[in-house]
Amino acid sequence: MRVGPAAIAVMVTVVTTTTVSGCVNPLADLGPIEERYSGPPISAETAVADLTAALAGAGIQVRRMPQEYIAIECHEYLSAEHESATADAAVRDAFAKAGPRGWRTVPPAITGGQSLRKANWTAHTGWVAPVEGEPTTSVAVSLQCDGGTSKKPPGTEPSGPASPSPRP
Repeated sequence: MRVGPAAIAVMVTVVTTTTVSGCVNPLADLGPIEERYSGPPISAETAVADLTAALAGAGIQVRRMPQEYIAIECHEYLSAEHESATADAAVRDAFAKAGPRGWRTVPPAITGGQSLRKANWTAHTGWVAPVEGEPTTSVAVSLQCDGGTSKKPPGTEPSGPASPSPRP
């Protein structure tokens, strides 16, 4: 089959039009990207204290997981046992009480959960499902700061330079 110059011109026009119209909008200037937070970052102690106080205000007494059990830097976990019948409502109340402390609601990380953000920290919790016949249920809140990475297990730090040093 032989293709003439008119057919080639039509194909080039179609390809060019499709490419230009498909790429113009994504390349449009949409303005500056919203900052994740403004102001100085806050410490883990401040983030944990804020949420611990908000949870206590809703009647939930949490425990902070020791750092040696957490495999990721810049992570905190708060957990508690709470009365099954009121656990979910108490967590939602606690997250509402965190608002005056500077925490703002952000889209949840999981369906049915809640997420809050303050400075460089994000807190997540899921829907608390009571277990039939159990008087209490587990409540957990996970906090993560921006830039958290996996911790190196003790004793795995390199003993020398990662690559040869350049010669002078």
